[in-house]
Amino acid sequence: MNLTLKHQIITHIFKTVGIFADRDMMRISMLEPLNSDKFLLNKKLAFETMEGGKRKENNLWAGVAKLEDSDIKMIIADITEDIPEFTLILQMDMFLPCAIRLSTDPDDLGSMYINIADNKWIEATTTLQAKMLVGFESLTEIYLQWEKLDNYMDMYKSMVGFLNFYEQD
Repeated sequence: MNLTLKHQIITHIFKTVGIFADRDMMRISMLEPLNSDKFLLNKKLAFETMEGGKRKENNLWAGVAKLEDSDIKMIIADITEDIPEFTLILQMDMFLPCAIRLSTDPDDLGSMYINIADNKWIEATTTLQAKMLVGFESLTEIYLQWEKLDNYMDMYKSMVGFLNFYEQD
């Protein structure tokens, strides 16, 4: 697996949806930033910090767009501790959810996983990574009307499941 290529794919996807914003990319994209106030959820992710077991709450954003008869759902979690770090989960209809994670740490090459069963996540192969990139690129070329995802509990459970898996992995 080409780790440098994976990092570039993840960085490009994150810039495409507004994470690690790139004004030039957002100007030519037909996708609005999904980590804006428009998509901010009231629900937060709670983390216990290493320093004294204090509780920290981070933001979640979620959006949905219709493409013909299909729903494309996305949820973004700010999982920042010391340096900016985010996870995005994308799901279209009944297809398997995919999780993408990256921080701004220069040594972090990022992660891409597919949920093949109830919170059984496997690392995405290079072929699947390329398909994810093509999928996100396709989203930027068509104008989709993104709305805040009100019924987000399935996506929230997916996010929590992925984060628990990732922390234990």
